[in-house]
Amino acid sequence: MPPPSFVDGSHDIDFRPSTQSKRADADWPLAVEGEAFLMRNYIDIVSSFLDFTSPYPYFRYDVPQRSRTSCTLANAIFALSARHLAYTQGYDPLVADQYYSACLDHLIPALSNEDAALDDSLLTATILLRMLEEMDVDIVGSDSHGHLTGTAALIRAAEEQLAANKTPVTPVPRGLRQAAYWIAFRQEIYMSLQTHQPITLSARMCGFDEAHDWCEAPEWVWAQRAIAHCGDALAFAFGGGGGGGARWSQLIEDNATWNRKRPPSFDPFFGRVPSLEDPEQPPEPVFPGVRVMGNWQVLGYGYNILSRLVLLVHDPSIPKLGPSRKASVAAVDKKLRRDVRTLCSIANSHIDHGPANIIALVAISMCGDRFTHPPHQRALHDLLTRVHRLHGWPVQEARSQLEEAWGWSTPALYGPQSAHAQATAQVGAQGVGRGHGSGIAVGQGDGLLGAAAVPAARGRETEGESSGLVGGVR
Repeated sequence: MPPPSFVDGSHDIDFRPSTQSKRADADWPLAVEGEAFLMRNYIDIVSSFLDFTSPYPYFRYDVPQRSRTSCTLANAIFALSARHLAYTQGYDPLVADQYYSACLDHLIPALSNEDAALDDSLLTATILLRMLEEMDVDIVGSDSHGHLTGTAALIRAAEEQLAANKTPVTPVPRGLRQAAYWIAFRQEIYMSLQTHQPITLSARMCGFDEAHDWCEAPEWVWAQRAIAHCGDALAFAFGGGGGGGARWSQLIEDNATWNRKRPPSFDPFFGRVPSLEDPEQPPEPVFPGVRVMGNWQVLGYGYNILSRLVLLVHDPSIPKLGPSRKASVAAVDKKLRRDVRTLCSIANSHIDHGPANIIALVAISMCGDRFTHPPHQRALHDLLTRVHRLHGWPVQEARSQLEEAWGWSTPALYGPQSAHAQATAQVGAQGVGRGHGSGIAVGQGDGLLGAAAVPAARGRETEGESSGLVGGVR
């Protein structure tokens, strides 16, 4: 929890941006106490959204150390951390704006340098700014994908330099760069699921072995396999469905193979994860508990089931016309509801796990309209609100679309909020401060990239209390 000064100003702590943003080198140790708190929030909470695809948490430990000598990276850390606190704790949104602007002051000219593509600190900064961009969608009103475009351009430029033998870079990315590539790939997956557009990056760029043949491997590699499989599913669904029914069948088989051959350490120690063949769960409980060992298990199941949702929706064998279409669609809807509830169960059982809750949010956005039972609708709606409260992720568009699909014309239709849901809503947040965002357009420029910030005044409003049945305990 933040100090009371975030809300009532009762403590004399200086949270203003440091003059370090005007210098060539970052200041270490940090000269402003507020920056120390922002760094602590980044290390303890924000980095947990990022570190899942390697045995070492690079974004938690390595990135803060690199910020000692990179103003661009330091300001990106402070901007993202301040934005996270603005959405979850009522922190002043103007602080994030100031650090964001200071970051761009260094980032934009740096991207024009020839060696920018091989600068790990610049690559990391664009990934952090992309996460900030994702969080600001509710306020901006749309996602420009500006920093995602910048990240992809940096990665491609690095690959081109390698192909041209301009630098003695290791062919397979290692360390922080490999971790950053995996995060960029996950950010592309998130974008693809939101826009229904094909992804432009591939797991191969991360050094992923596509010919793994499901051999034994460490747990984090099985998480990587689930993420890579999700990329393949999206390429099929939104890339034209190349390969038709044969390709779809292979992808469904890959999905099932991941579940059959994953290590025993992925077995839940409480509850169970339904397979493709399992029927829909009983109506109650809405989200039965599913608890697993750690981050790689949460992420592996999350992306595996998310892939299955995408494939089930794009099953080419579903009749387009005729009397059997209705029955086929109804059978698919049951499977979709089962898998959405499973992802929500995992999120609900790991309430403080940001990526698990974001994956559940995506699943609800994709398939929430398939739910017709009012208690289930209220539970999904309440989970969305909690994701925003506790993790700062945008849910406004998803909630509005589902409320319309469910016919919720007035708040009275939401139903009374249960005592359990009220208790859950108080975990980690007492109301949410929300700030207006600003976009950055990143495209081809005079150097490697050109970028222009679009300034916007930011205000704050308070997110209202949610209603519904869902509760969660860790």
